[in-house]
Amino acid sequence: PHAFYHVIVRGNQRRKVFWQKEDYEDYLSRLKLYRDKFDFVIYAYCLMPNHVHLLIETGDVPLSKIMQSLQFSYTQSFNRRHKKVGHLFQGRYKAIVCDKDAYLLELIRYIHLNPARSRLVNKPQKYRWSSYREYIGEPVIIDATAICLFGRSKASAINAYTKFVQDGLKEGHREDYYLLKDQRVLGEDEFAEKLIKKAEGWQGSYWNIEMSEIIEKTCEAFSADSLLLRSVRRGRKEALAKGVATILAKKL
Repeated sequence: PHAFYHVIVRGNQRRKVFWQKEDYEDYLSRLKLYRDKFDFVIYAYCLMPNHVHLLIETGDVPLSKIMQSLQFSYTQSFNRRHKKVGHLFQGRYKAIVCDKDAYLLELIRYIHLNPARSRLVNKPQKYRWSSYREYIGEPVIIDATAICLFGRSKASAINAYTKFVQDGLKEGHREDYYLLKDQRVLGEDEFAEKLIKKAEGWQGSYWNIEMSEIIEKTCEAFSADSLLLRSVRRGRKEALAKGVATILAKKL
């Protein structure tokens, strides 16, 4: 809770998750809906044809609930609109906890440069489906207060930010933004160690129970064979037991 995340969501098998204008608009409207519902802050976003970048600071509602609601509702809407079934996104999203003080401006720029680096446009301001236009215009979904760091007046701040983004085009892809401490933290050692210790000491609504124990206890309750539970071929009893085990795993 109350953490600053760079979230990356990819299409299943790297396929497109946005086919047309209505898809982009639908995703953004849902992003705004859940922002209001779950009270989190969006600093930047970029909807690419086959993946999404979000820069989010959570409140009391955990990121997992935010992303589950957003991705699930959009997938349902997309499938109805295009008469499709099944998964749209590739498994679980990637969430990197970042040092906001050190990386806020760099990550905003990095996200806004995605379309230009991918050669979808030659200038980031020409891309319609990122928050770049909100920074140099009127914010709709994002918190654009970071632009105040570039100048006292709005005009001077926008000019300075535009130059800041253009300068970033020379850098290319920033692989260092993915070289993480503990596979999940972007920041210096001191920040990473402090955050990891805090996370390990957090008493949330989770229990330290292994999946193997959930399967064992569920099989006992249903008198089901654990080997059948793990296999593709199973009877009705094993299917029910598997469903219960899945619910318990999600809850615990």
